[in-house]
Amino acid sequence: MKKNIVCIAALAALMAAALPLAAQGRDRGTQPAPAPTPPPAPVPAPTTTAAGGFTMSGTTLVKYTGTSARVTIPNNVKSIGERAFQSNYTITSVTIPNGVTAIGEAAFESCISLTAVTIPNSVTAIGWNAFNGCEKLASVTLPNGITTIELGVFAQCTSLAGITIPAAVTAIEDSAFRATGLTGITIPANVKSIEQNAFNGCLSLAAINVAPGNAVYSSADGVLFDRNKTTIIKVPEGKTGEYAIPRGVTAIGKEAFANTFKLTHVIIPDTWTAVGYMAFYNAGFPAVTIPSSVTTLDVSAFVGAYLTAVTIPDSVTAIGEQAFRNCSFLVSVTIGSGVTAIEARTFYGCRGLPAITIPANVTRIGESAFEDCTNLTSVTFQGTIAAAAFSSHNAFPGDLRAKYLAGGPGTYTTNAPVHIRSVWRKQ
Repeated sequence: MKKNIVCIAALAALMAAALPLAAQGRDRGTQPAPAPTPPPAPVPAPTTTAAGGFTMSGTTLVKYTGTSARVTIPNNVKSIGERAFQSNYTITSVTIPNGVTAIGEAAFESCISLTAVTIPNSVTAIGWNAFNGCEKLASVTLPNGITTIELGVFAQCTSLAGITIPAAVTAIEDSAFRATGLTGITIPANVKSIEQNAFNGCLSLAAINVAPGNAVYSSADGVLFDRNKTTIIKVPEGKTGEYAIPRGVTAIGKEAFANTFKLTHVIIPDTWTAVGYMAFYNAGFPAVTIPSSVTTLDVSAFVGAYLTAVTIPDSVTAIGEQAFRNCSFLVSVTIGSGVTAIEARTFYGCRGLPAITIPANVTRIGESAFEDCTNLTSVTFQGTIAAAAFSSHNAFPGDLRAKYLAGGPGTYTTNAPVHIRSVWRKQ
């Protein structure tokens, strides 16, 4: 009997062990295939430092640690790695041998003593910010094979007064020549893309010319336009005197007039009915003539502009939000009789503005319309504005809203600097 019990127990144990294996066999068709074994990680080429301070990884120059001011890169180098010479304050010139095909990102960034560099035609790619901040770089010849001037490549090269863009280039990226010393530039016929800010901060740039045959861009009087001359893309920041926008222009690109401090006056053509969104964003000129054909000043039309005076004609019926926001040099504003509303933040941050007259037809003033106008000490209301249409959210600093709603039309004054606790008095 005891022997039978032992046999039964052993049989039960064998069946229990077999059950999971059987289940695995039944389910095997539904199980995912095992993941393949990943290939071994590539072994990086060993780095070696040759005489002269050139640290190499294969045929890539990864770092220069030498002390020479005039550097000739060895002939066995095929590419210059990212940041290879970055912030080297000693080198004054670099000769790159024929055979090098690529210059990495920030390779020569902030080499503040570098004055000249020779780049052979074997180079077909120059990375972002490659020469950014080389403030003494005055001479550079670009290779014929590159097709893109990358982001920030020559940004802040303040001594770079001239450069020839090769004919093969099709794109000039954002900030490519930002804040350089360029005095003139010619855009080749093959260029199809010029990104915003490519030439911003070039305060000596007097003319941007486009080669004949370009299918995307054109130029006139040193100003960059689209092909059909209906959109102004960039007015060079070194352009001087008065500028009359051509009558065929219907649009102005964002920041097209940015930093144009040497212009004295801009005339808007009488074919315009509106000054568009951000048309004169950060414009550097002090005066503008708005013709009587204009009925609308769009949102942010002059935001950040360096205007000192502006007359809004009687034809204008609508002024968009933030139209003159942060025009901190503005000291004189005349609002035409056709305006019916002053929208939110229209004159926000106009810290130089001492006085304003609100015409009788204005029936609404939006929030923060005159907030942060720290020198605005005199406001004249010619008409009646209902409490519900006069924003209680910082339309004017101090208690002016309450004083006006109690006292009605008239002139109200306070003392500078004007702030949230300023007390106004009716004259």
